[in-house]
Amino acid sequence: IPKLDATGKNWLTWKVKLEHALGAKQLKGYLNGTVLMPTHPAERYWPLDVTDYERAFKSWDEKNCMVKHHIGSSIPNTLFIHLHSKTTGAEYLEALCEQFENRSIAISIE
Repeated sequence: IPKLDATGKNWLTWKVKLEHALGAKQLKGYLNGTVLMPTHPAERYWPLDVTDYERAFKSWDEKNCMVKHHIGSSIPNTLFIHLHSKTTGAEYLEALCEQFENRSIAISIE
């Protein structure tokens, strides 16, 4: 994955390469938010074994951390500082999309 330029001039290329890299690692659902964090048994309407929840959460957290790592290591610190409080890789990407989606269209036209 290339480093995202702080100005976003390579936003589209960076985003596509990020999606491809994470798709190859079967992590795209964590990037687009379709793989959700497991719900704690106390918050559910039906019983779930706590051990099953802990196992599911551990797996989800490891994969979510991998997505956050791939994003965090491919953006400058000036962008990362705005993401560190986000919980999921999908939230990382969403914040970057909000910052660069409209700007990348303008850069492409120029």
